[in-house]
Amino acid sequence: MTIAILIKVYSENNKGLVFEKRFETDHIPNIGDRIIDPIFAENKKIVEVLHNFKCGKVYAILEKKEVKDEALEGHIQEVAKMHNWEISKSVING
Repeated sequence: MTIAILIKVYSENNKGLVFEKRFETDHIPNIGDRIIDPIFAENKKIVEVLHNFKCGKVYAILEKKEVKDEALEGHIQEVAKMHNWEISKSVING
């Protein structure tokens, strides 16, 4: 099954971006589980889990992260790409 982890990164003056990382696993995450990933300084908690049985995907939505306005312009996107995160194309808007 495909699991998509999503996190919304935003600032005070910007609606933000939703980043997504996908992988294959038989484990279905639960609300309250924590995700460890090198992109985060601390583990991130799953706050919502959505199942799309039609396409066989599970979306694990993480708690949002607020950053400074200037960080959203390029730095966050570069770091995300280095850790295999992409700007989300899913219908989930974080």
